[in-house]
Amino acid sequence: MNPEARQKFDAIKDTRISQVAALYEELFDERCQSRNRQFLLRRIAWKLQARTEGGLSKKARLRAKAIASTAPIRTTSSDVNSGADLHQRSANSSVDRCDSTPGSLIEGAFQGRPFRVMVMDDGFEFESTRYVRLSDVAMQICGDREQAESFFANWKAS
Repeated sequence: MNPEARQKFDAIKDTRISQVAALYEELFDERCQSRNRQFLLRRIAWKLQARTEGGLSKKARLRAKAIASTAPIRTTSSDVNSGADLHQRSANSSVDRCDSTPGSLIEGAFQGRPFRVMVMDDGFEFESTRYVRLSDVAMQICGDREQAESFFANWKAS
Protein backbone atom coordinates (compact mmCIF):
# COMPACT_ATOMS: atom_id res chain seq x y z
CA MET A 1 0.00 0.00 0.00
CA ASN A 2 1.42 3.41 -0.87
CA PRO A 3 2.21 5.87 1.95
CA GLU A 4 -0.79 8.12 1.26
CA ALA A 5 -3.29 5.24 1.40
CA ARG A 6 -1.51 3.76 4.43
CA GLN A 7 -1.77 7.12 6.24
CA LYS A 8 -5.51 7.35 5.52
CA PHE A 9 -6.03 3.77 6.66
CA ASP A 10 -4.01 4.21 9.85
CA ALA A 11 -6.05 7.30 10.68
CA ILE A 12 -9.31 5.33 10.77
CA LYS A 13 -8.14 2.10 12.44
CA ASP A 14 -8.88 3.34 15.95
CA THR A 15 -11.94 5.47 15.22
CA ARG A 16 -15.53 4.68 16.07
CA ILE A 17 -17.37 2.15 13.97
CA SER A 18 -19.74 4.87 12.74
CA GLN A 19 -16.78 6.74 11.24
CA VAL A 20 -15.44 3.53 9.67
CA ALA A 21 -18.87 2.85 8.17
CA ALA A 22 -19.06 6.44 6.87
CA LEU A 23 -15.71 6.03 5.09
CA TYR A 24 -16.89 2.71 3.67
CA GLU A 25 -20.00 4.42 2.27
CA GLU A 26 -17.87 7.18 0.79
CA LEU A 27 -15.42 4.79 -0.88
CA PHE A 28 -17.91 2.22 -2.15
CA ASP A 29 -20.78 4.62 -2.88
CA GLU A 30 -23.28 2.29 -1.21
CA ARG A 31 -25.00 2.00 2.14
CA CYS A 32 -22.93 0.16 4.75
CA GLN A 33 -24.90 -2.81 6.06
CA SER A 34 -22.22 -4.23 8.33
CA ARG A 35 -20.94 -3.15 11.71
CA ASN A 36 -18.14 -5.71 11.76
CA ARG A 37 -15.02 -3.58 12.22
CA GLN A 38 -12.54 -6.12 10.84
CA PHE A 39 -14.64 -6.75 7.72
CA LEU A 40 -15.05 -3.02 7.02
CA LEU A 41 -11.37 -2.25 7.62
CA ARG A 42 -10.29 -5.01 5.24
CA ARG A 43 -12.67 -3.79 2.53
CA ILE A 44 -11.52 -0.19 3.02
CA ALA A 45 -7.85 -1.22 2.86
CA TRP A 46 -8.53 -3.15 -0.35
CA LYS A 47 -10.35 -0.20 -1.91
CA LEU A 48 -7.65 2.29 -0.96
CA GLN A 49 -4.98 0.00 -2.39
CA ALA A 50 -6.99 -0.63 -5.56
CA ARG A 51 -7.40 3.11 -6.10
CA THR A 52 -3.71 3.85 -5.72
CA GLU A 53 -2.19 0.78 -7.39
CA GLY A 54 -4.95 -0.17 -9.78
CA GLY A 55 -7.70 -2.71 -9.26
CA LEU A 56 -8.12 -6.09 -10.84
CA SER A 57 -7.21 -6.45 -14.49
CA LYS A 58 -10.01 -6.81 -17.02
CA LYS A 59 -9.03 -10.46 -17.50
CA ALA A 60 -9.26 -11.12 -13.75
CA ARG A 61 -12.66 -9.39 -13.50
CA LEU A 62 -14.00 -11.48 -16.41
CA ARG A 63 -12.65 -14.69 -14.82
CA ALA A 64 -14.25 -13.82 -11.48
CA LYS A 65 -17.55 -13.09 -13.21
CA ALA A 66 -17.41 -16.44 -15.03
CA ILE A 67 -16.70 -18.31 -11.80
CA ALA A 68 -19.48 -16.50 -9.97
CA SER A 69 -22.02 -17.25 -12.69
CA THR A 70 -21.42 -21.01 -12.44
CA ALA A 71 -21.00 -21.36 -8.69
CA PRO A 72 -23.82 -22.89 -6.66
CA ILE A 73 -25.73 -20.38 -4.61
CA ARG A 74 -25.66 -20.87 -0.84
CA THR A 75 -29.24 -20.90 0.39
CA THR A 76 -28.63 -21.81 4.03
CA SER A 77 -26.06 -21.01 6.66
CA SER A 78 -22.81 -22.89 6.66
CA ASP A 79 -23.31 -24.67 9.97
CA VAL A 80 -22.72 -28.41 10.11
CA ASN A 81 -26.38 -29.40 10.31
CA SER A 82 -27.41 -27.55 7.17
CA GLY A 83 -25.04 -29.30 4.75
CA ALA A 84 -27.73 -31.64 3.46
CA ASP A 85 -30.13 -28.76 2.91
CA LEU A 86 -27.51 -26.83 0.94
CA HIS A 87 -26.79 -29.81 -1.32
CA GLN A 88 -30.49 -30.46 -1.87
CA ARG A 89 -31.17 -26.87 -2.86
CA SER A 90 -28.17 -26.82 -5.18
CA ALA A 91 -29.42 -29.96 -6.86
CA ASN A 92 -32.72 -28.30 -7.70
CA SER A 93 -31.25 -25.03 -8.97
CA SER A 94 -30.32 -24.36 -12.56
CA VAL A 95 -27.32 -22.20 -11.70
CA ASP A 96 -24.54 -24.63 -12.60
CA ARG A 97 -25.55 -25.68 -16.07
CA CYS A 98 -23.66 -25.56 -19.34
CA ASP A 99 -25.14 -23.74 -22.31
CA SER A 100 -26.02 -26.99 -24.12
CA THR A 101 -29.54 -28.22 -24.53
CA PRO A 102 -30.67 -31.45 -22.86
CA GLY A 103 -29.83 -34.47 -24.95
CA SER A 104 -26.56 -33.10 -26.32
CA LEU A 105 -23.26 -34.87 -25.70
CA ILE A 106 -19.98 -33.56 -24.41
CA GLU A 107 -17.24 -35.76 -25.80
CA GLY A 108 -13.48 -35.77 -25.43
CA ALA A 109 -10.53 -37.65 -24.03
CA PHE A 110 -8.49 -37.29 -20.88
CA GLN A 111 -5.06 -38.92 -20.69
CA GLY A 112 -5.98 -41.13 -23.63
CA ARG A 113 -9.28 -42.25 -22.08
CA PRO A 114 -12.36 -41.14 -24.05
CA PHE A 115 -15.38 -39.81 -22.20
CA ARG A 116 -18.98 -38.99 -23.07
CA VAL A 117 -21.21 -36.82 -20.91
CA MET A 118 -24.91 -36.50 -21.65
CA VAL A 119 -26.58 -33.18 -20.85
CA MET A 120 -29.85 -33.91 -19.03
CA ASP A 121 -32.77 -31.69 -17.95
CA ASP A 122 -31.61 -31.80 -14.34
CA GLY A 123 -27.83 -32.01 -14.74
CA PHE A 124 -25.42 -34.40 -16.42
CA GLU A 125 -24.94 -38.14 -16.83
CA PHE A 126 -21.55 -39.82 -16.98
CA GLU A 127 -21.06 -43.60 -16.91
CA SER A 128 -24.70 -44.17 -15.82
CA THR A 129 -24.37 -41.81 -12.85
CA ARG A 130 -26.24 -38.50 -12.56
CA TYR A 131 -24.39 -35.34 -11.51
CA VAL A 132 -25.80 -31.93 -10.68
CA ARG A 133 -22.71 -29.95 -11.69
CA LEU A 134 -20.40 -30.32 -14.63
CA SER A 135 -17.47 -29.72 -12.29
CA ASP A 136 -18.45 -32.91 -10.41
CA VAL A 137 -18.19 -34.83 -13.68
CA ALA A 138 -14.77 -33.30 -14.32
CA MET A 139 -13.62 -34.38 -10.86
CA GLN A 140 -14.82 -37.91 -11.58
CA ILE A 141 -12.99 -38.04 -14.91
CA CYS A 142 -9.64 -36.55 -13.89
CA GLY A 143 -9.66 -36.98 -10.11
CA ASP A 144 -7.87 -33.69 -9.41
CA ARG A 145 -9.60 -30.47 -8.37
CA GLU A 146 -7.11 -28.16 -10.09
CA GLN A 147 -7.41 -30.00 -13.39
CA ALA A 148 -11.17 -30.22 -13.00
CA GLU A 149 -11.51 -26.43 -12.79
CA SER A 150 -10.28 -26.00 -16.36
CA PHE A 151 -11.26 -29.44 -17.64
CA PHE A 152 -14.20 -28.51 -19.85
CA ALA A 153 -12.74 -25.23 -21.09
CA ASN A 154 -12.61 -26.50 -24.68
CA TRP A 155 -15.44 -29.04 -24.76
CA LYS A 156 -17.54 -29.51 -27.85
CA ALA A 157 -21.26 -30.19 -27.61
CA SER A 158 -22.68 -32.41 -30.31
